[in-house]
Amino acid sequence: MEEGLDEAKVAVDGSVVEQTPAVDSATSPWRAVASLIDFRWWSNALTLVIEYAPTCIVPAVFSALSNAVVTIAVLAFYERLRHSPVDFTDLILAMATLLMGGLLGITFLVLGFGGWLVRLAAFSMTLVKSPSTAALVGLTKDARKTVFKSARIDIEPKKIHIGGVLLWVSAYMLIPSFVVMGCTMVKMITMPSVMGTMALKLPAWVDYACAIAVIPNFLFLVIFSFVSLVVAACSPLRPQKSAHLAFKLSWRYFWPLSIVSAFFSLLSFGLGAPSDILQMLSVEKIVIQYDPVVKVVSQVWSAALSLILFPLSFVPICDILRTQLRDELLAGRAVGLGDQAKACASGEIQSQE
Repeated sequence: MEEGLDEAKVAVDGSVVEQTPAVDSATSPWRAVASLIDFRWWSNALTLVIEYAPTCIVPAVFSALSNAVVTIAVLAFYERLRHSPVDFTDLILAMATLLMGGLLGITFLVLGFGGWLVRLAAFSMTLVKSPSTAALVGLTKDARKTVFKSARIDIEPKKIHIGGVLLWVSAYMLIPSFVVMGCTMVKMITMPSVMGTMALKLPAWVDYACAIAVIPNFLFLVIFSFVSLVVAACSPLRPQKSAHLAFKLSWRYFWPLSIVSAFFSLLSFGLGAPSDILQMLSVEKIVIQYDPVVKVVSQVWSAALSLILFPLSFVPICDILRTQLRDELLAGRAVGLGDQAKACASGEIQSQE
């Protein structure tokens, strides 16, 4: 697709074609939410996610390494400074270890985050361009592999476009981010475990007000992040207009997207490492309890879990957005069920007339 195109025409394989009518996905936003209790939907979604999971191993490993390296560096830092008095050599070695761990952690974080963006964008593109999740599962396994491979090839030249969209998205996130951070700071200054004797005692209504302010703003940040990546992957619009479209879609479908996001957040929490679950039982425990060894194990578990949960969480979101994006943005390169044999033979997705 050509970046910067704002018309109802989209460049496909170098040529400009008129947008073809969208294939009926037969999915309304609330029907997509209801599908979360449909066994067939879960079977179809897991089939796609499990087949796609091997593609995500590299970014998952980098993400796990980022957290593990930083955790080990912190452990080594405190271990060298545990005895008293601390000599100058131990102090220098401890600081060098912490610095190296931090640099490696940032490097792995960038590689992991960037890799996840590309993989999830390609997966979202495949889901949106398909008439439905069930239709995509209806293809042969070889055809699905071809579809996924084609999506990854198509997403490569859009990396700069996706980055541009997310840059504009960050501007829309400023106000809700300030609200969330401000309320979090208010909560922290009332915690004796953080502020000690300087902790403030505020009226109970302040806590309630912060919770009322944080929950919708935090939900919007999560929803907007997901929607922005899907739109960035599929949109032929300029980055600024893509970000604006993602903003409008996030508000238009706020409630169904909120339910889906909350569901997968709870699912991720429930399947998380036991140490993380115990610490999340109390806000204060997150601050004062920190076992680096246990955290390393938790990161390994989280990385393995992300191979399934990250792509899976995009399936209902793409179901909600599919009709809107197909009608307004996408041109003929939808997954053609009648063309699956050609897709396998030629190695690319055929346009539906």
